[in-house]
Amino acid sequence: MSSTKSGFDALVLPVLPNGEITQLPSAYPSSLNISSVWTATNAKSTKALEKRIIHQENGPTLSLVALGKGSTSQNATREATRRAVGDAVKAAKDAGARSIGIVADNISDHDAAVASNLALFEFTLQTKERDPVPSVSCASSQPRSESGLQWNTGELYAQGQNLAREVSYLLYL
Repeated sequence: MSSTKSGFDALVLPVLPNGEITQLPSAYPSSLNISSVWTATNAKSTKALEKRIIHQENGPTLSLVALGKGSTSQNATREATRRAVGDAVKAAKDAGARSIGIVADNISDHDAAVASNLALFEFTLQTKERDPVPSVSCASSQPRSESGLQWNTGELYAQGQNLAREVSYLLYL
């Protein structure tokens, strides 16, 4: 999979419970009508973690993922966002992406950063050379932050949790 001129091999696009799909940033023009493709595959936006991978000929691979039914609880909504984004990032990685952009216009960019960085965590004691971990960053022009929590704070939260995971694994060897 080759990088596009804008630098991302894949873009993660969340699908909201009402069926609204986050629009591609203007730097990534697409001849596809993404909503039509989502509907044509019989995907349900109310089913949590429903995902579709769309390979484009002249653009990044699109990883669409449904957040599931809406919730009245803010914590439940944030957790659904984290699970969905993490699942979509893993799918993009499995599709061969080395550089993944998260379009966080309609979701918390902090939660997207936490999820994407936790999803890419792998622990191993192997000393042989491994494939590099894909890079993940925010591809939104207007990311949505909450309470001062932004993409960079989400990355820090995830790095801290991944470090705690490593220490925990090492203690049980």
